[in-house]
Amino acid sequence: MRSWGQLMPVSRNPESRPAILADTGLRSGRANMDIDRLLLQRRQSGECGDLLRFHRSRPAACLGRQQTLGGQLREDFCRRRGIDLVRRASGGGALYLDPGQQGISLVIRRRQLWGAMKAAALLERFCGALGDALKTYGIEAAFAFPNDLEIDGRKCASAYLAAAGDSLLFFATLLMDVDIETLLCALRVPTEKLSADGLADARARYAPLAPWLESARAPRDLKTVLAEHLGASFGLAFQPAGTAAFEDLFAQSEDGAPEDFPLPDENGATGSEAAWRTRGGVLRARVACDAQTGAIARAELEADVQVLPESLFEQIATAVAGRTPCMIEGAVHRVFSLARAEPVGFSVADVTRVLALALETDAFKQRHGLADTRLMLYDDGSGAPVEMTLASAGAMLVPYCAKPNWCKWRHQEGCSECGLCEVGEAYRLGRERGMAVITVTSYEHLRVTLGALKLAGAQAYVGMCCSHFFVKRHAAFQEAGLPALLMDISGSNCYELRQEGLAYAGKFEANASLDGATLSKVMQLVPVPAAAARVVEAAQGRR
Repeated sequence: MRSWGQLMPVSRNPESRPAILADTGLRSGRANMDIDRLLLQRRQSGECGDLLRFHRSRPAACLGRQQTLGGQLREDFCRRRGIDLVRRASGGGALYLDPGQQGISLVIRRRQLWGAMKAAALLERFCGALGDALKTYGIEAAFAFPNDLEIDGRKCASAYLAAAGDSLLFFATLLMDVDIETLLCALRVPTEKLSADGLADARARYAPLAPWLESARAPRDLKTVLAEHLGASFGLAFQPAGTAAFEDLFAQSEDGAPEDFPLPDENGATGSEAAWRTRGGVLRARVACDAQTGAIARAELEADVQVLPESLFEQIATAVAGRTPCMIEGAVHRVFSLARAEPVGFSVADVTRVLALALETDAFKQRHGLADTRLMLYDDGSGAPVEMTLASAGAMLVPYCAKPNWCKWRHQEGCSECGLCEVGEAYRLGRERGMAVITVTSYEHLRVTLGALKLAGAQAYVGMCCSHFFVKRHAAFQEAGLPALLMDISGSNCYELRQEGLAYAGKFEANASLDGATLSKVMQLVPVPAAAARVVEAAQGRR
C-alpha cells in the first residue's frame, strides 16, 4: 500500500486559523451524525476552520445518504433494543455503530494540488493515511475498494465522504471490537454475505483492532498517531482543543433538531423496481409511468454507493419525471455533467441501465395487467421488451423453499405434480412448453445452473425468487448474463427470519409461496412447441 503522507507535495494550511484536534467522547449516534453535518456546513460558510474530531457512538443503525429504511435496517429489532435509527450526510452502505468503534471525522476544504482529486481518490487517500498510522503498530492494513481497510482480507475500518461546496467531510469507523450478533440483527445483511457458515465465520470476516494494538504494546496513543498521519497526508498541523467550542453543537444535536435528510417512510410506495450491482455498490430504481403516454410519473433512486454531490440521485429523479423512456439516457447524462458528478465505482451507464430495467418492468406490467405484482427483470443490455425474453426462454428455475417442507422433493430435483402446491403447476406449465424446469437447491447450485445454461446456449429463462435474494445475489445473475424475468415469492423468507445461512446451504425449512395467477399470465407468453400445443389442445378438448 502506498504511503500517503509522502505521495505528493502538499501545501500547509493557507488560512490563519489552525486546524483543530478534539475528542468529543461518547455520544448518541444521532448526535455524532448531526455534529458532523453541522461542522461541514460551518466549514463551507467559513464559520470554522479545518478540524479533526474523534468520537464514539452509543448503539445506532446508520443509513447512508441515498438509502431507504425498509431495505437496509431491521427497524422492529432496533426499536426493541433501543438502537437509534440515524442517517449520515455521506453515501455508502448501512452501518452498525457502537462504543466498540473509534469514530473519526475530518472536516477540511479542498486545496490546490490534491484538491483536484475525485471522490474515489480522496477516499483512497484518507484510508491510506489511516493504514499508514496502523503500520506504526506493525499492522498491515490494505485499502479495499471502494472504502474499506482490510487486514489479510478482513475488514478493520470503513470510510465515507460528503461535501458542501468546496468543503469535505471524511467519516470513518475503526473497529476496535465487533458485536457481530447485534450487527447482523440490526442490519439487513445476509449472513452468507459474510460467510456461509454462520456467526462464527461471520466474526472471521472482521479484524478487530484492539487485540492487535494490545499485542503491539506501542507506547504512543492511537489517536495521536492517527492525527499525525492524517495531517501529513492532507497538509495540516493540528492544534489540540477542548470541547468548549462544541457546546452549541452538542445542544443542537441533543435537542432533537430535525435531520437534513430524515429517514424515509416506504409505506404505500408504489411502482416497479429494478436493481443493478456495480463495483461501488447496488443501485435501485423505482418508477411509475403514465398508462396513456408512457412518460415517467414518478421516479425514485436509492443506492449504497458513494458519490459527490450526494444529491445526485435526487437530481436525476427530478430530471427524468415527465420524460418518456427514449429521453432518459440524455437526461441522466445532462445531470451528471451539470452536477460535475464524482461517482465511486459506478457510471452514468449503470444509472441509465437500472432506470431502463425499471421502466421496461413497469411497461410490461401495464401491458399485461400485472400492476400489483413484483417482478425482477435482468437483460443483456439490448433493451428488448420482456415479451422477447419470454419468447426465447428455455428454462424455468424454481426455489426449493416454495416446495412444502414435508415434500420428499423439497431438497432435490423433480416434482411429482401432486397438485398440493403451486410448484407442481409451475412444472406442468414449463413441461408443456418444452422447458427445462430446475429446482434450485442452494446458492451454489444457482451459480452452477446458470453457468450450465449459458454453456448450453440458453437464450433466456424465467424463475421465481424473493426480491431480497435478487438484490443480495445480483452478482450471480450478472455473471451469467442471460436475460430473465423473475417473479417474487411471498410468505416466510430467510431474510425476514434471519436464516440466510441455512438458505444459502439449502437447509431453510420455512415455506414460501409462488404467485400462481402471475405465473399463469407470464407463462402464457412463453410459446408452446407445435407438437406439445396439439397435445394440450386435445387434452383440453376432452375436458
